[in-house]
Parts: sequence; C-alpha cells; structure tokens
Amino acid sequence: MMSMNDALDWFQAYTREFESEGGGLEPLLALKWSHSFSVSLEAGRIARGMRFAPDSIVHAEILGLLHDVGRFPQFRDFGTFYDAASVDHGELGWKTVSEALVLSSLEDAARLAILDGIRYHNKKEIPLDIRPSSLGMVRLIRDADKLDVFELVQRYLDEGRIRELLPRIPETWEINGAVVDSLMETGRASYSQVRSVADFLLVQLSWVFDMNYPPAFRRVLDRGVIERIETRLPLEPRVRTIIEKARTFARSSAAEGEVA
Repeated sequence: MMSMNDALDWFQAYTREFESEGGGLEPLLALKWSHSFSVSLEAGRIARGMRFAPDSIVHAEILGLLHDVGRFPQFRDFGTFYDAASVDHGELGWKTVSEALVLSSLEDAARLAILDGIRYHNKKEIPLDIRPSSLGMVRLIRDADKLDVFELVQRYLDEGRIRELLPRIPETWEINGAVVDSLMETGRASYSQVRSVADFLLVQLSWVFDMNYPPAFRRVLDRGVIERIETRLPLEPRVRTIIEKARTFARSSAAEGEVA
C-alpha cells in the first residue's frame, strides 16, 4: 500500500523544482504549496467523517496533497493561476502525476480515482460519464478544496490583501445584476460575469450548492462561512434570498446521514 509519506516525498521533491535561484517558492506558489497540505487535512477529515475504510482515508489525503500539482508548471509557464488565460490546471496536474508514476503501487481503482480527482476537482461540473469507482473521491476533493478556499479568501480579506489573491478582480463592492440573475435562476453564475470582489463572494457562496458530503457542510456551518460572506455583501433583497437559500441548504445537508 502506498503511504502518505510516499506521496509527501514525491510532492516535496517535485515542488522544489519550482524554487527560485535564491531558494524558496514565489509567494503565490508558496500559497499553493500550503493550500495543498490544508486540503489534504480537509480531505482526511471528510473521509473519516464519512467512515471511509482506512485505505480510502489515506487515498483521500494523498489526493488532497496532489490535487493542485498543475498549479506549479502553470505559474512557471504563464505567470498566472487564471485557467482561461493559460491552461486547465486540473488537466495539467492529471498529466503530470500520471506521467510521474507516483501512484503506480496502488491498485487500478484507487489510482484512477485519485487521478480523476486531480483532473476534475476544478471543473464546473463533474462529467456525467465519470467512472463510478472514482465518483466518491472526485466529490470529496471538490468539497475539501472549497473548504480551504473559503478560509483563504476570508483571511486575505481580513488582512487587506485580497488583490494579491484575486489580482484580476477589482476590489470594489458593487454587485453585477447578471450574477444575481444567474444565481436566482439556476443557483450558479459564471466567473465571466464577475466584476467585483462582491460578485466573487456571491459566486463563492453558490459553491455551497455544489458540495456533497455532510461533514463538509458541518464545517461550513461550524466556521460561519456563510455568515462571514454575508457581512461583506450589500444586502439587497435578492442577495438576502440567495444567502438564506444557501444557509437552509447547508443546514439540511449537514443533517443528512453519513453514508460511506
């Protein structure tokens, strides 16, 4: 069985290739490095909360660590984390880990589930034709990733550094009506509609409707994720409606039974 230490050894060796000549990673790459460890922890917590088998818990933690591997060559080659202006980092990470054979000691189903998790963690929707044996891990990594990004965004807002994290988004608080229209009609909105930090937070709030596992919803509630977003938004009536829908959905989903 592949251990977490095996994955950690490979991850650390791989990411060292992206250190600057003076040593150390660029600040944004260092952020992705630490994010990878945080998502690994979140993935393990969700897997344990769902009472996954011990091997599957380790696989979830490995997936969390490796899910953003594509960010490193993406930033080196394009100088941005914006997929639309560079490359799909999920696809690049999938290719990188596949070619590195770091998962070769795993049985096929586990190996493919981790690779599919890397490949599809950032997609707008999970493909309908995804292999059934991978679906649980893909859902799990999407939840774990969201949980840490919720925290990252709030921390950078608290520290007045949000432009470092979201350099393409103006630090303004007007809401684009098209974002609200989309969220009211479908529960989703496109990043192409985002014109301000307030728009981004609304889109981020909609992530709640795309989460899967009760332990992830409980962490959203325990951390006050929705309330922290709520305090930063102009509370016009339709925005209040979206917030209440997200809160109700999170509460009902958190209360569902834990099914492995």
